[in-house]
Amino acid sequence: MDITILGAGVLGLSSALQLADKGHKITIFAHKFPQSFSIDYTSDWAGANWRSVCSNDDLAMQRFEGDTLKHFLEMAKTHPQLVRKCMSYDIFDPREPDDNDARMIRKADVGNGELPWFATLCNNFKVLKPLEDGQAVPTDEREILPEGAAFGIAFETVTLNAPAYVQYLLGELRQRDNVNIVEGKVDALADLPGKVIINCSGLGAKYLTDVQDANVYPTRGQTVLVKNTTNLVDTWSRVGEKTLSYLIPRPGTRLVDGHEEDAGLIVGGCQQPNCYNAEVDEELAETMLEWARTLYPVIFPADHKFEIIRHNVGLRPSRKGGVRVEADQLKDGRPVVHAYGIGGWGFQSSWGIAMRVAELVALL
Repeated sequence: MDITILGAGVLGLSSALQLADKGHKITIFAHKFPQSFSIDYTSDWAGANWRSVCSNDDLAMQRFEGDTLKHFLEMAKTHPQLVRKCMSYDIFDPREPDDNDARMIRKADVGNGELPWFATLCNNFKVLKPLEDGQAVPTDEREILPEGAAFGIAFETVTLNAPAYVQYLLGELRQRDNVNIVEGKVDALADLPGKVIINCSGLGAKYLTDVQDANVYPTRGQTVLVKNTTNLVDTWSRVGEKTLSYLIPRPGTRLVDGHEEDAGLIVGGCQQPNCYNAEVDEELAETMLEWARTLYPVIFPADHKFEIIRHNVGLRPSRKGGVRVEADQLKDGRPVVHAYGIGGWGFQSSWGIAMRVAELVALL
């Protein structure tokens, strides 16, 4: 089948690779590609790691995330420079949960005794609670909650070198004879060639004249990439009333002046809905570094000096109502499969969403 995919972010490239490997003729049409380092090419700026954010009743997202985790765990065996198995330690300070409290895990899931859906998916899942008088201290200091924390969770997961991973996907596609890659812009899906269109346009879905999805909006993210001087392997997060902090070490290396150095450590973060500002907020950057110094005493001393590699600013392609993955039809009768609006969770659901895209194409 002759298929055109609009968009070359992690969703577009993952979908293209799965469809190409099923024998379809693929054209990837995009304005931005890996290594664009543009605010509107989000995949270059991602952390990235696998930390589920979906609720216990969101079966569709559970499938996307679960299938993706299984894929990444296999990749960690064959491509450790791109994907690495690790532990995740997520700490929650006392706060009032709200309807949008999906940033790491819904507090109520653990606070009310209900384990999150991925407790049975991820190995070595544990709930971490404050020590009580007379209770034995855990032998693993990472499982000791810092002072003031309400609870935490720990589980096996993966961390990715996000920019290297999307470069890998693009490289795999370039090696296939049934894939054509075109750089350019379109105003509408109808302007694209192909018998089937896959819409992985991200924020572009808001502006395509034959989509105009008013539910799509940007969520600005900003992080700091620093040298991983402590050789941190695991991912960490700590969420409170006024903090959204996370640490994501990237596997692999980066080339600096002809020699290899560690790929770095992502220090975050923030979520700023409907903000298009491409400039680095220096005050916010310092706040995130200060969070890292003070919120993770098991990792950093209070006077730790970070060696900054780069500041990252990107626009996450968010959507009210969640990601859109469904079949549709253009006015000219050609079928469309939409896959956009995943927000900041693109990498951790990418392979599963691409699997669903391939299923929908097979049903056409």
